[in-house]
Amino acid sequence: MNLIDLWETYGFRIKTQGCYCTGGSKGRGYETACQLVREGAKVSICGREKETLKYTASSIYQKTGEKIYAIQADVSKLRIGRG
Repeated sequence: MNLIDLWETYGFRIKTQGCYCTGGSKGRGYETACQLVREGAKVSICGREKETLKYTASSIYQKTGEKIYAIQADVSKLRIGRG
């Protein structure tokens, strides 16, 4: 079972979702972003390196014809729920 099948088993509908992929400019994050775009999701990728993100967003657009959003961020520095 792939990721998309698993999500749909639990009631998620990828085609109507907005998805964020942390580390989306390289490796598994990149592959996940590509798969989500192919399945119809609106995708945003985030990572630390602005130029790499821009290149990756362009690459995914060229492969799929779908625009994705690239957000420069270091999520390791986020403080959620810790005041």
